[in-house]
Amino acid sequence: MYDSYQKNMIEMDKKSWILIIVSIGIFVLIVSIGVIKLNESEKIEMLQRCTIQGTDVNTDISLSGIKLNIKMDIYNPNKKDLTLKKIEYVLFANDKKLGETTEMEELILKGETTTSLNIEHSLKISEIPSMIWNLIQHKGKITWKIEGTATIESWPSDMEVPFSFETE
Repeated sequence: MYDSYQKNMIEMDKKSWILIIVSIGIFVLIVSIGVIKLNESEKIEMLQRCTIQGTDVNTDISLSGIKLNIKMDIYNPNKKDLTLKKIEYVLFANDKKLGETTEMEELILKGETTTSLNIEHSLKISEIPSMIWNLIQHKGKITWKIEGTATIESWPSDMEVPFSFETE
């Protein structure tokens, strides 16, 4: 009878331990999900404070074509470093679309700093006549406009930050 009682107690202890371990596991899972959700909302707020602005568009005209050197400054106001994964943009000259480009260059955006990014955009031969006509129509003045999105990585996922700027 004592052996039967002892076996029942051991069996009860095993069930209690299993119940305790499962309860702790569920608690940890719930807390983890809450932390991940909190981190996700912090990340969205953090990325929304990043700013991207164009500072300059220079042209390099040669017999082989026209190259545009686009300079962008990306400000990361956060303490945490972020990673720029890609930039997709549409380029306009005096409101005429010249082309679309995707740059896949990864760039570390140090926390609380401004990082400069230089992009070289080559115009296609077929785009040059309309570019020259555009220059003639606007008396040699060009207002460059760039609209796009920057994909910025911040664990556990990426987020797209829109940008748009004009410069002469």
